[in-house]
Amino acid sequence: MLKKHYEPTPHRAVIAAFGGALPLSRILGLPQQTVQSWQTTGLIPSKYQQTILDAAERLGVQLSAASFFRQSKLAEVEQV
Repeated sequence: MLKKHYEPTPHRAVIAAFGGALPLSRILGLPQQTVQSWQTTGLIPSKYQQTILDAAERLGVQLSAASFFRQSKLAEVEQV
């Protein structure tokens, strides 16, 4: 039986890069429930993305704007 390879979802990878929802919420000065809701919805609202990128740069966390999108979706966009 072949195992399916699942690409980590971008929102989970971004949150994990900071050590989880609680550390990221503290870094951003947001309630933990806000960051946890991103895990539930599967979406990090665009209004927070630049703030997250700025925090990543400040803390030496390896993220880029592309980190918020599935790599397979980026490939589709690049082909257009």
